[in-house]
Amino acid sequence: MGRNLAGYLLAGVGALLSAILHKLASLFILYGTDLITIYVNLFEFLKKQFGLENASAKGVITVIIVIYIILGLVAATTGYFLGKKAALAGGEKGIEKPDIDPFQSAWNRTDPERPFRIVLLLLHVGMIPVILLLINRFGLSIRSLVPAVIYGGFLLIYYKRIKYRLIKPFFWSQLLIMTLVAGFFWHPPDAESFRTSSGFLVGLEMSLRAVLLVSAFSALSVEIRNPLITDKVLKMGMGNGYAAVSLAFNSLPAMLDRSADLKSFIKNPVRSFSKMVYEAESWLRCFQTHLKE
Repeated sequence: MGRNLAGYLLAGVGALLSAILHKLASLFILYGTDLITIYVNLFEFLKKQFGLENASAKGVITVIIVIYIILGLVAATTGYFLGKKAALAGGEKGIEKPDIDPFQSAWNRTDPERPFRIVLLLLHVGMIPVILLLINRFGLSIRSLVPAVIYGGFLLIYYKRIKYRLIKPFFWSQLLIMTLVAGFFWHPPDAESFRTSSGFLVGLEMSLRAVLLVSAFSALSVEIRNPLITDKVLKMGMGNGYAAVSLAFNSLPAMLDRSADLKSFIKNPVRSFSKMVYEAESWLRCFQTHLKE
């Protein structure tokens, strides 16, 4: 729609709504479709607790979407007027382009001593669906646990950096909460009994699935940086997609590096936001310059 208020409003709404979709997609990928059953049962339980028996899931979802749309419109409108202020400041100072190539992204930098193997890339691509199918079909049984433990052990031994992702307290706190919620809400809440035993087993299955997926995708992200894969992607005419990913990974650190510090932000948030928009313009100029090259 171009660089105008209508385009900015649409982009603000899209940015906020995409956050919901991204979160739901990531949760379903990590924990599987069992999460839907837990959400439905939790929703029914909360309806009874708050005396909202007539509330519908569709209505709640609609309210949430409307709230996000309003927030997106407010954010875009605020950014529009801050942008005007930043444009005036930029016109006085001139726009200084960052001295950085936006397409040389940190996401594709690799350890020069790291050997890449196509066979491992194929292994991860094949094992991820296999392990998920085994867990979904057999639960926490020998037929699923043995291959899961063998594959998970290989990942931890061969890709040592994975352990840094797994030792984060926030990650394990999420798994603990999910296990507890599954234990109480896997079955519809009953006045006499919650029937927690099978629910906790489902929670453990979901946690195992999440640990394996995080580990497997971490390993996959290493092998996919193979220069042979990169060259093949570029030769297939997907250079624009590759450049877009590189630009996305570089944008946040570049913007943070050039934005106001915390003290200045708290002291004068309006000026800090204006400066951030101003810096975004300089980053756009940098991107356009390298794109033409």
